[in-house]
Amino acid sequence: MVALAGEVNGQIQKIPEFEPAVVIGVGSFPWGIAAGDALGPPLEPNDLDGYPEIAVAVGQLNLYRLIPGDWTGETGQVVVFRNTQNWTNPADGLDFAQVIELDEVHPNTISADVKWADMDGDDRLDLVISATTHFDSSSAGGAWGIYVYRYAGGVEPFEFLDYEPTTYPVRGLTVADFDNDGDMDVAAAVDLLEESLPEFARDYISIIKNDGTGHLLPEDLYDLASDSSEPTTAVVAGLFDKTPGGATLPDLFTSRWDWSDGVSMTNLDGTSYSMTFTAPSCASWNFTDIAVGRFTSGKLVDDVVGLSGDGTLSVLHGDGNAGFIHDCSGGNQDDIYLSTSGGAPLTLVPGGLDVGHLNAGTKQDIVVATGGDAGNATATILLGNGDGTFQYNRLNGGYFIDLGVLAHRPLRITIADLDQDGFGDIISSNHGETINDVGTISVLINTFELISLP
Repeated sequence: MVALAGEVNGQIQKIPEFEPAVVIGVGSFPWGIAAGDALGPPLEPNDLDGYPEIAVAVGQLNLYRLIPGDWTGETGQVVVFRNTQNWTNPADGLDFAQVIELDEVHPNTISADVKWADMDGDDRLDLVISATTHFDSSSAGGAWGIYVYRYAGGVEPFEFLDYEPTTYPVRGLTVADFDNDGDMDVAAAVDLLEESLPEFARDYISIIKNDGTGHLLPEDLYDLASDSSEPTTAVVAGLFDKTPGGATLPDLFTSRWDWSDGVSMTNLDGTSYSMTFTAPSCASWNFTDIAVGRFTSGKLVDDVVGLSGDGTLSVLHGDGNAGFIHDCSGGNQDDIYLSTSGGAPLTLVPGGLDVGHLNAGTKQDIVVATGGDAGNATATILLGNGDGTFQYNRLNGGYFIDLGVLAHRPLRITIADLDQDGFGDIISSNHGETINDVGTISVLINTFELISLP
């Protein structure tokens, strides 16, 4: 789609369009997905080229219904795709680079989430993977915790570096330098499947420091509140405290499943955290995923956007004092209802979301994996207006992007500029619903084009 400069502002932004989805099989029950410039082109594999690769955690465990069950009996994997730079035909844009079996410690380990980060200080991206259990009492539960695979080059470019166990099975994952020592550290949230096992469910965040070489130090476990047995569902890093004398290190935000609140953890010194609980007065938050962005132009602190299981997208505006402003009076767009009748697909089962740039300018947009079954799976896009609100109309089918006939139950999604044209593309992780479904990823290349008038 071509947009004329000067038209892309306020409520008259052009809606991006995308090439038909390319759907690629990856294995049973994929979940976490991440993009990062980790490998060079095939003929010069050791040179970075600016084109992001894709990694997807293929868990071998069905999480769609949020109840333990449907474990394939196989080891969890992470599948890595190399970006070929050949996007003239989007089907040629990705090649398989490596399949990592998460069996270094125990073969029953389940991969959950995945992030790219330079963990060993060599200026190359490594893989950080959260691992959980299969929740099958008849078999050993595997080795849950955090795994690091470093870039080593060669035919299989990533090799096992370290594993650090966590007290509880973990899923949600974020990476940041929490103690300002120049090394990337890890924070992880308790697997949301713990909700099905109340006697083990915990609202904890695990923080695992880096020793400077990519090896992980023993976990620090942070209890959000002693009165809750609800597991944390996701965790993100951002800057939430800008008060005079306030912390300047990366802070954390998480939410507790079925507890209808959010929790910001202000990073005081890289080890101590002050917790601020945020709860809406007129809405129920059961976030299945959360992301960080700055949705108001010129703002100096981060905002949070959360997706609830009922299809509500909630925008939490950072107040600079580790708290958030959320107006659910109905007079603004702090709560955006995605799974409604009208032009929206009727099969919406929201799961994941991401923040990025889908059209011109610096205003941040949102993409949501709206969870439909095969043939009805879509991504929903919301275009940032730069004032904390978003352009979206559930009656306009242009905001719903078809993920392809072989995409079934997309539950995680990310934005990355795969073809380096300046506009974000969309990649979804399509989890499937039953043990007979083939897990896939969908790749959608953004065709948005900005032309300046003389």
